[in-house]
Amino acid sequence: MTAGRRLLAFCALAALVASGCTTPEPPTPSPVADAGWSERGPVSLAVGSGEGERFARVVADWNEAHPDEPVTVVELPTRDGQRAADQAARAQAGSGEYTVELLEPAATAEFAANGWLATLPAAAFPTDGLAPAAVASATHEGQLAAYPVLLDAGVLYYRTDLLDRLDAPPPTTWTQLRAACSRLMARGPARWCYAGQLGPHPDLTSNLAEAIWSGGGSLVTADGTPSVNTPAAAAGLSWLAADVSSGATPEAALTWSGDGARRAFASGSLVFLRDWWSAGASIEAGASAVVGTGSAPLPGRDGEGVAVLGGRNLGISAQARNKGTAGEFVRYLASPPVQRELVLEGAGGPVLTELATDAALLKEVPRLKTLNAVLATARPLPVTTKYRQFTKDVQETCLPALRGERAPADALADLEERMGRTFG
Repeated sequence: MTAGRRLLAFCALAALVASGCTTPEPPTPSPVADAGWSERGPVSLAVGSGEGERFARVVADWNEAHPDEPVTVVELPTRDGQRAADQAARAQAGSGEYTVELLEPAATAEFAANGWLATLPAAAFPTDGLAPAAVASATHEGQLAAYPVLLDAGVLYYRTDLLDRLDAPPPTTWTQLRAACSRLMARGPARWCYAGQLGPHPDLTSNLAEAIWSGGGSLVTADGTPSVNTPAAAAGLSWLAADVSSGATPEAALTWSGDGARRAFASGSLVFLRDWWSAGASIEAGASAVVGTGSAPLPGRDGEGVAVLGGRNLGISAQARNKGTAGEFVRYLASPPVQRELVLEGAGGPVLTELATDAALLKEVPRLKTLNAVLATARPLPVTTKYRQFTKDVQETCLPALRGERAPADALADLEERMGRTFG
């Protein structure tokens, strides 16, 4: 983005979310769900902490064109892992203050099953040209519960300056990753080899799923039955635990959220980092102590690993006012020009298949090639209407194994039993 555009986006964000500035009036919640889609007026867009800046420019453009139907951006609390819980608490209270909400794909089913989202009319929300996996993540019981707007997946970030010293490509297996670290750590350019989001936060579930899949295991069978208590699944958890035990992964990583792991990488303390593809722009901008960064598919036991399919879906609150405006705004965010802008802002990858291979966009965002490669094999987390409970079960059973306090096989046996109740 040019300096002028960055200044414009900053000013737009200040006008939308900064305290003390003039902002559009947020909508008044409706005590009764509006069954129709004709009501129009002000709406709000609830996003995660730090995501407001990425949406500032496109929201400012909307507000300029729709002065009677402005969008107010609401950034949710910064507490780790609390976004979905905060959204759920408002929804349970019957609040319609968050008209349009950015939802993680794994949380969409829970919100839909509880009746917190308005079912989107198929005729008004076409899915032609959208990535099928993204559409599936927004569908509940055969109906569109939300509208996919961005795609994401777990990737491996690495220091290009260090791999250049080895004259080696990014590792595709766990063995290659450890071998590269052994050679580099002996020279002392970094304190640790590898880390991800291994703290008591929801992203631990994605990190665990990727390790299990990349080791040849599974979380559930084709019919949704929990199947995590297997030797192959234990191999994935054991790989993560062994790196903590050996010091290749810092013990402090067991308390880290995404921000903590990114700070360690940016400071030059890590050679490799597992993070979401959408984190790439902030990683590149913040890595002041790193000469260069690159991205690649995650490594696995015998070859390239398997990433979790992530992204963002746009849900419209069942209790919200002005669904007519909300629906049009959702379609606006999913339109090709706005999709392109959001990708350039680093919000995520495009759900429009035509943009995923667009030559001009690939030139402007070279990292998009990595995302396309990863998405070819990425998998969604298992669908459950108790997503938050599932992430809690993962934390309570698997963190002790990562700390070396219990055997990985025992942890996964416990997790499978809990999943039987959560997914049942």
